[in-house]
Amino acid sequence: MATWPASLPQAPLFNSLNVTPEPNVIAFESDVGVEHTRRRATSRRKTINVAFMLTRAQLSVFDAFFEQELADGTLTYQWRDPVQGVTATYKIRTHNTVPVGGNAWRLTMQIRRLT
Repeated sequence: MATWPASLPQAPLFNSLNVTPEPNVIAFESDVGVEHTRRRATSRRKTINVAFMLTRAQLSVFDAFFEQELADGTLTYQWRDPVQGVTATYKIRTHNTVPVGGNAWRLTMQIRRLT
């Protein structure tokens, strides 16, 4: 499994971090009585929005990582969770880069924590 490149920032910009736990409950109606609920899975997925400031060289590293190592985002990777500090498995859902001037680029991503 791929790992987040060491030459890229290891932590997102502080004000960009937004963690949304996905619903982990399934509910269904019974023939009689109240609805029944159960957990969907023992591991709860989380959608995380993050942003990084990159140089042009770091942007090239990210592009190669995404296109080659992650097969255009179809594969998962390991990264240190920015909140809990443990290594976890992620998948990039969407990403966008915007030039902010000079040699600086802002990379924004929506990622999903799988484990």
